[in-house]
Amino acid sequence: MRHLRFAAIPLLLVAAGCLRTPPPSENALHNTDMCTRYIDQGDLERAEIHCDLAIQFAPQWADPYVNKGIIQHRRGQRSVAKDTYVKALRLNPDQTFAHNNLGVIFRDEGNLGRAHDAFQRALKINPNYKEARYNLALTFKQMGRSADARRQYKTLLAIDPNIADAYHDMGVMDFEDSAYQGATENFAKAVELDPTFSGAHAGLGNSLMEMGRYPECASAFTACIDVDPNNIVCRQNLTVCNRKAALSTPAENATGALDACAENSAPEEAAACLYAKAQTLGTQGLRVEQEKALKRCAQENPRFALCHFDLFVLFKEDRKDGAARTACNNFMRAATREEYPERFEDCDRFMASGTF
Repeated sequence: MRHLRFAAIPLLLVAAGCLRTPPPSENALHNTDMCTRYIDQGDLERAEIHCDLAIQFAPQWADPYVNKGIIQHRRGQRSVAKDTYVKALRLNPDQTFAHNNLGVIFRDEGNLGRAHDAFQRALKINPNYKEARYNLALTFKQMGRSADARRQYKTLLAIDPNIADAYHDMGVMDFEDSAYQGATENFAKAVELDPTFSGAHAGLGNSLMEMGRYPECASAFTACIDVDPNNIVCRQNLTVCNRKAALSTPAENATGALDACAENSAPEEAAACLYAKAQTLGTQGLRVEQEKALKRCAQENPRFALCHFDLFVLFKEDRKDGAARTACNNFMRAATREEYPERFEDCDRFMASGTF
């Protein structure tokens, strides 16, 4: 199984090299095993050569047709693959891999009813068939039958308690139901079983953030980035988590968290972090540091209007009238009167006073 991300369903196709009924010739067995091995390696050209040889040695044996269907499916020949799986089932109605892989095609086509039936047939033949049970759970989830999906995931974990994907998927359902404690526990278990599962780290971070556990959610998003450096969502959510942590942290600790937020963010987000830092410094009476933070904010994102206005307030109080006038002009260029009518009036009065 491959990990299930929030926006994609994995293609759970299983090669059929281990099913040997009726007993074929040694040549058929050897070529089927070689076909399976090359499929696992992603070498479809070599896999097809051995698959075709296996069919030539045992044309009435279903298993090589399943492997042939996998090759066709991975090449995007979905309709052809479907016909090949059907042929395998005509030769052996108990070929569980053919039922499972046919179900995957039905699900890809949006035919969830037929997908459900195919997975159920595979499980009737072999209740311990983990891939088919996982696929059935996914199908129930797509059908909106959450209770049935959970039952299948729990059955799957009773068969094998070490499947991170099942815990992840239950975490997703818990999160969608706003059951954040349950989501946290399921995502944490998925991460424990597979520390490289970036989607589970991301889900854990989201759940912890919803619970207000900001230091922990920052750690989860950082772990997500460590295993998947190109994960933009985790980077963005780390910034949000750090901002929320800063706003809920005592003033003496908040500026450090906001510094980290600014350093790990895109310019727009960094400006928001720096503005929050400036406000915190202002409550502490650290005017010099507050001014520096506001100037950095304006530099990171010149369109962040509130940084310009707060600079205007500081400059006006310090009687730096020229700088105050510049800050007012910058504020009025970055904002609209409809957004901040009272602040515009303050700038208008200052500009009209002629004190500069």
